[in-house]
Amino acid sequence: MFRYTRFFITAAVAMVVAPPVLAQEITIGMSSEASSMDPHYHLLTPNEQLRKHIHESLTGFDLLRRVKPVLAESWKETEPGTWEFKLRKGVKFQDGSPFTAQDVIYSLCRIPKVVNSPGSYSIAMRKIVNATAKDPLTVVLKTDGVYPLLPNELSKIGIISATVNKGENVIFNHEGCAAPSWPATKDFNNGKLSIGTGPYKFSEFSPGSRIVLTRNDQYWGTKPQWSKITFRPLVAAGPRVAALLSGDVDLIEALSPQDAARLRSDPRFKLVSEKSARVIFLGANVSASNPAVAGPNPFKDVRVREAVSRAIDRSAITSKVLGGFGVPAGQLMYGSEDGIRLKDWYDVAKAKDLLTKAGYPNGFEVTLSGPNDSSLNDSQIVQAIAQMLSAVGIKAKVNLMTSSVFYSKKNEGSLGFYMGGWLAATGEMSYSLRSLVATKDKEKGYGNANPNKYSNPALDKLLDEALLTRDDMKRHDILQRASNLAMDDFAVIPLHYEVNLWAMKKNIDYKGRWDRETHVPEITLGK
Repeated sequence: MFRYTRFFITAAVAMVVAPPVLAQEITIGMSSEASSMDPHYHLLTPNEQLRKHIHESLTGFDLLRRVKPVLAESWKETEPGTWEFKLRKGVKFQDGSPFTAQDVIYSLCRIPKVVNSPGSYSIAMRKIVNATAKDPLTVVLKTDGVYPLLPNELSKIGIISATVNKGENVIFNHEGCAAPSWPATKDFNNGKLSIGTGPYKFSEFSPGSRIVLTRNDQYWGTKPQWSKITFRPLVAAGPRVAALLSGDVDLIEALSPQDAARLRSDPRFKLVSEKSARVIFLGANVSASNPAVAGPNPFKDVRVREAVSRAIDRSAITSKVLGGFGVPAGQLMYGSEDGIRLKDWYDVAKAKDLLTKAGYPNGFEVTLSGPNDSSLNDSQIVQAIAQMLSAVGIKAKVNLMTSSVFYSKKNEGSLGFYMGGWLAATGEMSYSLRSLVATKDKEKGYGNANPNKYSNPALDKLLDEALLTRDDMKRHDILQRASNLAMDDFAVIPLHYEVNLWAMKKNIDYKGRWDRETHVPEITLGK
């Protein structure tokens, strides 16, 4: 909880007591726990939320999903495929060393070298073929052809210190940078290498218990109000609300609809909601074999995938399970509903007919996996989907686990049929399409979150075209066509878009964010 520490300064002669300076502490009840303090280890919302407090990027996003400067003051494309980023002057790392272009180069080099990453950040730098320092405060990035989304992508790259990691002489090489050694994830987790340019510094990382950060009083930007942050992982909704009610935490995220009604009438608290760019969806392995089923894989047949989609009453999920804190989805990003029309889509009779035509008149048995701490009421949603599938003959055994375990298993392809979530972190459609449904291609950075072995060359071709298109509207149209191909093929099955919900003490102000993240520098102490 936040605490007040009073410092009194006594004048030597007049003995006048100056007004007290308040150093506030805040405790956040987290709905999901970060898997590491390493800014390059796992591209996952809880990790990103934590990372940005310590390790900043060249760019970021404001509350309206617009790209904004962070460590880069400005940027421009000097010629097709060549970008010049002017870096902010006077920025220092938390050890006092200056931030320079070499730190950007070293950070780009290190990302592909992370050992055992369950979700690589390489997708954010896949088009960069060269990176050089024009001068200490100018970095030049060359891309493989025209790539207008580069500033969006760089918002995901946390900058680490080349000096701290002995990378002052590392030269960028698209095929693989060379260095005597690369920093180990464990040394970020123990704090040895968790040294960034951000508003907060590493203090403690105790998995399952707490993460503690302290304010960086030498921060280059606006100093945050809070001197100390304690993030407490409280993955179950009940204990999270109980901690708020008891005063053990000051703000909680991912408030459940049930608890929202309770807290809304309590004058001690306030609630904040914000529409999310995150979609909840079903994914299924579409190859010949599927670890979620015995025998031949029914999901290989598009009719089975369509039957699953038609068996799900999205409106019931958003209204009853989510209490209105969700929007039925037919695409992978909110505001792009040009594809599958949701009206009258729920059709049990049609689903049964499709299963019969696909050779499964009596349905089949399958294991449906999902996280129990990643999305709003996610475990209840998985249970509800299993019941809906049973109505068309599909007998789904529910397999729930923590998000850190779930996403590792999902990405390695060991689940087969699952409910997951995806955030359009760059504020546009291509990020979701190339991650979730594009054919796996390490060189292109496609399919990094596609363990389902789905592949559609026509979709990949449209993605290639879109990523070379400078005009925003033309690019949007191309991406919409690509998305429609994926939706017509039921490459994944969108369920709903989340509405983010926070609860906090009455004297705390927070606007909430579209990316689901809790940014403590944006939290203020009100009256």
